[in-house]
Amino acid sequence: MWTGHYYARDVVVKADVQRLSGASQLVTARVQGTGRFYAAGFDGDEVVILKEDFGSTVLARAPFKPEIGRSYEFALTAKGDQLGFAVDGQELLTATDSDYEYGMAGIRLGAIGRLSMGRFEIIETA
Repeated sequence: MWTGHYYARDVVVKADVQRLSGASQLVTARVQGTGRFYAAGFDGDEVVILKEDFGSTVLARAPFKPEIGRSYEFALTAKGDQLGFAVDGQELLTATDSDYEYGMAGIRLGAIGRLSMGRFEIIETA
């Protein structure tokens, strides 16, 4: 699911996300279609920042075991070539990539599963 201004550049994408089943629950930024975007969130028992370019590349990862049914506040920041991902206000990952300068924002299941999403917010900072 994507929404927002297609030419949004520097953004913070926030969402309250619950893993209900499956391994991958993500928020996205700078989405330029189904095959080009940045994403961050849960991937198995890790948090990740991904770059999708008609195939996924992990830009950063760290261990994190999410609880099924617990709500977490995701915040994916894209500012210039800097990407950051925070969970419940604590920044867990950073990465650098300059391929996508603009795009929409959204939520993504990266594999079979279910998620529940509460508040969803896009903050354009530039």
